[in-house]
Amino acid sequence: MPTKKWGKADKAALSRLIDDGDVDIFDTSTANIDRVGAAHFPHREKKNFRDEDDDEDHDVATVPEDYDPQDDHEEDHEDDKTTPKTIPKTTPKRTPKTNQCPPRSPRRAMRHRRYYSDVDYAEVEVHVNGGLPPGTYRFSLAENGMTISFSRGISAVCFDTRRFRGVMGPKYSESSSRVMAFDNAVQAMYRDKVTPDAGGQYWGGPQVIHLREKCTGTPVINVYPYRTTFKIEGARQYNTLAHCRVQLAVQRISRSAPTHSRVIDLFDIQSSQDSNGQAHPTPPPQRHNKKRKSARYNNSNAVQRRSISNEDEEDDSENEMDDELGYDESYDDGRGEREGDGRNNDATVEDSLIGDDVPACFHCGRVSNGLMKCGRCHVANYCSRECQVSNWKGDDVGDDMMIIFSDDRDSARQDLLSRVRFYAYPYAVHASRTTGRGFLFVQSDSSLAVMSLPMPILSNGRKCPKRRSVILHWLTMKEYVSEVCMDDFELAGATRELREAVDGYDEKVELPVLMRFRCGHVAVGIVPLVPDFNLCLMLGKEYYGKGDGAAVQLNIDDM
Repeated sequence: MPTKKWGKADKAALSRLIDDGDVDIFDTSTANIDRVGAAHFPHREKKNFRDEDDDEDHDVATVPEDYDPQDDHEEDHEDDKTTPKTIPKTTPKRTPKTNQCPPRSPRRAMRHRRYYSDVDYAEVEVHVNGGLPPGTYRFSLAENGMTISFSRGISAVCFDTRRFRGVMGPKYSESSSRVMAFDNAVQAMYRDKVTPDAGGQYWGGPQVIHLREKCTGTPVINVYPYRTTFKIEGARQYNTLAHCRVQLAVQRISRSAPTHSRVIDLFDIQSSQDSNGQAHPTPPPQRHNKKRKSARYNNSNAVQRRSISNEDEEDDSENEMDDELGYDESYDDGRGEREGDGRNNDATVEDSLIGDDVPACFHCGRVSNGLMKCGRCHVANYCSRECQVSNWKGDDVGDDMMIIFSDDRDSARQDLLSRVRFYAYPYAVHASRTTGRGFLFVQSDSSLAVMSLPMPILSNGRKCPKRRSVILHWLTMKEYVSEVCMDDFELAGATRELREAVDGYDEKVELPVLMRFRCGHVAVGIVPLVPDFNLCLMLGKEYYGKGDGAAVQLNIDDM
């Protein structure tokens, strides 16, 4: 009888899997360990043993082409024929053995990249199995601005042998493939002198995501955990969607980047019925001559304020700052003439909303008529340069918050949709599966200017008198014509554009949206579906699966 011996490990097959990224040596799941074992020891499919004589050639009995099994059946019943038919033996060519690996699981995109040329941002979404506690993940932008690196830390507890023995329990065995893979990973880390950081996290190689456009600035990170259908020992398992947004270096390019979005129409309707008792609705945007505009501003009864230039550096001396601003003794007392900066602030928030027209400092809240206006956003007011610098460090002020031209309104709409889409788009996808094709109706009792502010602070430095929120409805065209247009006949002007959007959008990658605000601004368009359709469907069932399809209110300041 031939003797038995262990099969030889095929290191080349394992190296190819690691180089191709199909195997993660730090992944201790059962599926990954079985895959590593099958690639490392391909002969274990024969119960971890093989014959020594396997390498030798043997004569193999093969059946000729003209052989008929019916002949044997007839000969068995003949008494005079006792000798069975012999089958000639042939020696086939021996084929070389190949390493057989389990079939590769279907690949799923673990990250998405989207570019929005109209808001000058590149966004990257990474799907992670499991949760991401604070301090266990990193996003970083390369110095050249063309790549984003994502790293995920693994706790040092996961490499403790005692913990691993407790997890396996009675199934723990030195010959187990899981134990061998665990020991190999730990020994490789010890050999390479891999040490954890101060937080007890081991960091592997980052996942590099290449960008199409050059980006700059600090990445803005948001993490969205969501429930899955899997349960382990009665505990619900969660996955995570990590969202990273970084600003493009080249802004307002003339050639827009290709996206899935296509805009049907964008227009304004000044609605008298949507003012809700507003005494002075926001006037339509107008372009004025610079000299006439400055003269009209100086001759008005509005309080004249100085402008703080954003070109001043933080480490400037007090004398340089005083010379730049023209600071004098009469400024603090409110005496002396001050020239305005020639900017029309009519398109910002109305002062009639708060009752008290005396402005307040955006940072410290000091109330005074002698405040200086920020030269960066043209909205915020400050009592001193220290308050301005402190507020800038908190990223509470945008580059330009004035809404005058159509480009400003486009940016305001895009920013608002970016803030609510992880709740609004799953709601729309979930509602469309039960109601049918339609559109997402987003409306707010605040003006577009108020909704575009990064914080709930009005142009006079005071907080908004009410919470900023949007109300979401999923409507079909029949409901829109028979109910919405009957209550507000001015919305009937958007019926044709809205019907084209509903009939022509691709539900897998796009979503039609109708937006209406208190100031009378109405917009119709088709936006890209973020996150993707399958994830929106899963989140919609989780968030709104038990509801009756009613409207949803989202508080902007709580998000």
